[in-house]
Amino acid sequence: MKIFNNIVAVPPGETIKDELEFLKMSQVEFSKRMGISEKHISHLINGEVALTYDMAIKLESVLGIEASFWNNLESKYREVLARIEEEEKQEKEIEILDKMPVKELIKRGWINNTKDVKEQIRELRSFFKIASLDYFKNVEEKLLVVYNSLKENKLGEEPILFKKALDKEICEYSMASWIRKAEIEAMEIETKEFSKEKLEENIEKMKALTKENKKENIEELKNLCNESGIALVILPHLPKTYVDGVCKWIGKDKVLIVLSNRGKKLDRFWFNFFHEIGHIMKHGKKDIFINADETLGMKGEEEANLYAKNTLISPKDFKAIKEMELTKSNICFMANKLGVHPSIILGRLQNEKLVDYKVLYELKEDINI
Repeated sequence: MKIFNNIVAVPPGETIKDELEFLKMSQVEFSKRMGISEKHISHLINGEVALTYDMAIKLESVLGIEASFWNNLESKYREVLARIEEEEKQEKEIEILDKMPVKELIKRGWINNTKDVKEQIRELRSFFKIASLDYFKNVEEKLLVVYNSLKENKLGEEPILFKKALDKEICEYSMASWIRKAEIEAMEIETKEFSKEKLEENIEKMKALTKENKKENIEELKNLCNESGIALVILPHLPKTYVDGVCKWIGKDKVLIVLSNRGKKLDRFWFNFFHEIGHIMKHGKKDIFINADETLGMKGEEEANLYAKNTLISPKDFKAIKEMELTKSNICFMANKLGVHPSIILGRLQNEKLVDYKVLYELKEDINI
């Protein structure tokens, strides 16, 4: 017998035990009549083994009660036992539920609005397509592999490239939720099979879209990504994620790139986009690449950063930019010559500390998405 939260699961063995007492039959005698070992009979009475159809027929002969009666008892017992196990599971899941950004997910309409804890658990299971929130019991370890190795001064590529910002309170469960929403949206995007050759062919076309800050350019960017086998999702960031972008494969022939609107600046958006393209061009399919704060020193991220820098402004062109007088007119002239927006050149100069962030700020624009 098992009891949990006023739910009682009574095994058929309890009824067998009552019948044996009524018949004044010992378990030893009963096991001989059933042709089953005493040990197995003991397990049956204690509900430790299932009452099979074969055993139900034997009980019908020995105890004179129809097999269907025993089969129904066993079925009801297993059903109630399953309910108890579900209740126990939900008790454990509540601990994880408390860490999930439930209010934010409801606010954004990513899950249905409900205040009932059990319903919230079911909503999250459906959202993540998982049987239990226990799936996330090791989410910190999964997402913070690099962070943990950094504490031990072990820099380099890791299975999941994400390092927790040391000065920020990052919620790994919010990170997982944000990535999951991007996956859901990506599954709705029809793309061609991924082709590295097609992507290389489209790189210059993608770069050309950086020149003007127009919504139509972002739509064209998505089309070029689709042609290359990439589902591009632009998703507002969740609080406590501090993430700019993620790159991951969602099948052998489809890549997901998700960019946040964090920061909102045009130069940051395009740098982050080509950063993720860099991961696709240079790194494997098994890893998830999370471009978040405090990624300096990680080999994979540095490689993706270098790819983005050199794609937007070649080393030769950047050398020429550094040698000129860094005025507004000169930056605009070079931007027009290179076919990029002026804020991309300014952002690069600021990032490399060649221009103060307070200077020429009028060239900076929020991305029009």
